[in-house]
Amino acid sequence: MNNTAQFPGLLNECLVTQSRNAARRLTRLYNRQLTSVDLKSQQVSLLYFLYQRPLSSTADLTDCLAIERSAVARNLAVLETRELIQSDKKGRGLLRRYQLSPGGEVLLTSLSGAWHDAQRDVRDQVGEEGWVTIHKAFKLLSTLNI
Repeated sequence: MNNTAQFPGLLNECLVTQSRNAARRLTRLYNRQLTSVDLKSQQVSLLYFLYQRPLSSTADLTDCLAIERSAVARNLAVLETRELIQSDKKGRGLLRRYQLSPGGEVLLTSLSGAWHDAQRDVRDQVGEEGWVTIHKAFKLLSTLNI
């Protein structure tokens, strides 16, 4: 049975489907640039955030980066095991605070080229006008009331 008549344009017009597809593609592109350091783009995002806001809590990271708490916890564990971040060890759960370790700062500096290469790759593929449009759309979507 073909259900497309009941939901015409569902896959092509659904913003959730389209945004998840785009997010997967962007994630793969960025992850490809990061293979040399064996990190994923979400882990690098956490490192950049902790560089800008040292001693952030798990709750801060979850809220500001819009990443599920379980994903934040998993990625923080990887970064802590690799000694790229340090935690205060006093707080528990969402209240535990993190900062970059000296090794994390060195790694983050070395990642700048790979991150910019990924940005440039996307920009080249979508063009300058597309790049600006995407940023405007993301900013607009981030204002939705939830």
